[in-house]
Amino acid sequence: MTRILKKTKTKINDKIVLTTTLVFAVVCAVVVGGAVLYATVSVSTSSSNTVLVSELSTFYPLSVLAGAQDAAVFGINIRPQNSRSQNVILRSVILNVNNSHLTTLSGAIFKLVNSQGAILASASPAGANRNKTVSFSNLNVPISQAGNDFTIKASLLPTDSGAFALHIPDRNVKVTINDRRATVSAQSVYLGPIVIRRESNFGIGGAPQFADEMIEAGIEITRQWIDWDKIEPANNSYDWTEMDATIRAYNDAGIEVLGYFIGMPVWARDTSNPRCVIDERKMGDFCVPKNWADYEDFARDVARRYNGTQYICGVTGDQYCGVMKYIGVWNEVQLFSSMTAEEYAPFLTKGYAAIKQGNPNAKVSIGSFLDPYEFSYSGAFIDVIFRDYSNYFDITDFHVYRKEAGASETSRYIKERMDNFGIDKPMWITETATNLATIPCNLDWYDDIAIDVVKRYSRAFAEGVDKVFWFAFIVNPVKQENAGGIACGGPSNFNTGFLGWSLKGSTTFHPRPAYTAYKTMTSKLAGFSEVVKLSDTGYRFKVDDLSTTSVGNTQYNESYVYVLWCDSGTCSIPSELSAVPSAVWVTDYLGNRQLKTPNQITLTNSPIFVETYLFY
Repeated sequence: MTRILKKTKTKINDKIVLTTTLVFAVVCAVVVGGAVLYATVSVSTSSSNTVLVSELSTFYPLSVLAGAQDAAVFGINIRPQNSRSQNVILRSVILNVNNSHLTTLSGAIFKLVNSQGAILASASPAGANRNKTVSFSNLNVPISQAGNDFTIKASLLPTDSGAFALHIPDRNVKVTINDRRATVSAQSVYLGPIVIRRESNFGIGGAPQFADEMIEAGIEITRQWIDWDKIEPANNSYDWTEMDATIRAYNDAGIEVLGYFIGMPVWARDTSNPRCVIDERKMGDFCVPKNWADYEDFARDVARRYNGTQYICGVTGDQYCGVMKYIGVWNEVQLFSSMTAEEYAPFLTKGYAAIKQGNPNAKVSIGSFLDPYEFSYSGAFIDVIFRDYSNYFDITDFHVYRKEAGASETSRYIKERMDNFGIDKPMWITETATNLATIPCNLDWYDDIAIDVVKRYSRAFAEGVDKVFWFAFIVNPVKQENAGGIACGGPSNFNTGFLGWSLKGSTTFHPRPAYTAYKTMTSKLAGFSEVVKLSDTGYRFKVDDLSTTSVGNTQYNESYVYVLWCDSGTCSIPSELSAVPSAVWVTDYLGNRQLKTPNQITLTNSPIFVETYLFY
């Protein structure tokens, strides 16, 4: 079943060439961020009866999930247009795969599939690492008068996750026809339902109604409540409507989802425990289920429903449910529910087992450790989980809200405790932000928050954190932003730490400078493969693998972005950057870009991005 995706706002210029009486047009489509980009490519015939399709005007990047199997990534539709179009034969299809953000693609297999699902040909990428070729040759597939759809699917090994681009190179789709006066045309092929993308690093607590604005900022993964109380308000009575719509909205935008459980419904609670207080605090209350099987059933159902293969949603049962490959087992239970590690353990162990039953490929995160530097009791909780329950989670998940340097300190602490217990798992910061205690009566704080976005992410990545989530995307405005906003002088309640604001019920997003800083950061660092800490205020990100180039006796093959600032006094740029003989691009945290020589760079408290190469 093919799911129709919404059309992107991006426009691609059509290229029509009518130089002889026979014209062959192909409309090719690729999924980018969940939307479909498509363009018509037309060529004329030569003296032979072989029609050659020219290349699209640009590469369109695709992105893949590690271990994706038979994900639809490209489509071609061929259709005869008149009575002379008899005995049309598809001879071959040759694609280029540009994998600038992948190391090898060694495990990739591409398949050409017809509309009945039959595999016509399979091929692995061959050739140079950055520019491989996929060839489907000697096809000899008859094209019916009604036309034929062909889909190209990709399967990858878990080690091959990353971004790549796919296009048809010049003159490499060959269709043979019987009469030069015949015409052959094509229509776009809408691909889906699987949204494929490279591995994500930049996350946030999102807002599905502003998915387009999230994508524009470079956000790749979001954190989303899985509200048990709302989904199953009565035992075995489910309402998935809102959750399905949210997951599909993110999927269609190309944003991955980390869901996490909140809100045990009243019917499921063991209220005999006096600590189980029923109120509206979705995160809180120490309650255990009357029947643990109810909790396990719910966890299993969630994982199964969003495992990427289910077509059981909607009124008629024929809609695609969506993909949520990451699931967190509750949130900050130390704080909201005052649980000890031992009290939390059955939620973790039973939840982990049920999630894996529903989707063996799902990744389970811990219930968000509190920062032990801010909550002294968190250290003992962390040690018990690491010591006794490390087999029941795949991702170590924690929160950091202290000053931006805390992102470094807490990440090192978590890594040291993992090393102490022999644990090797990904580290994610799923909440971080810079917040003010009270709301100022001006907007002078705008730039402080924006600056800290870049600093927190750079520090965390340098300590080995894989993904970082800013606390949240959207909030109600303060009065200095809108007359209907929250008055100054009162408690902030995290209001100042959001990337933008919107009035309740409005579909208009108002970005703060923090949003611009986030967007600038992702535009420079997205897809990075390595980060090196040069100093406490200097970090080098490897962002691309370039073909080795010789300059005299010197070779260089690596593109880097430096993130630099100076917290106090006078700071020097890294010596390796000082040695660069030419001008480099320097971009401030708000996206203003200038060409400078290294000796013209001055470091301040505001971070800058410096783009250059390293020479060897």
